Amino acid sequence: MVFRSPEHLAAPIYDHAEITRVAAATVVFDLVTLMTKNHVAILVLASEDHA
Repeated sequence: MVFRSPEHLAAPIYDHAEITRVAAATVVFDLVTLMTKNHVAILVLASEDHA
């Protein structure tokens, strides 16, 4: 029987900076998306008031 080390089963190693960068990019994307949706809703409501 051949025993292999569990290294071939391990997930790839990522440094903390890479994980932090991905998390920060996700938060920024979500904030921009929410602000854009909110801004569009405000513009629609404002245009309905003047109609």
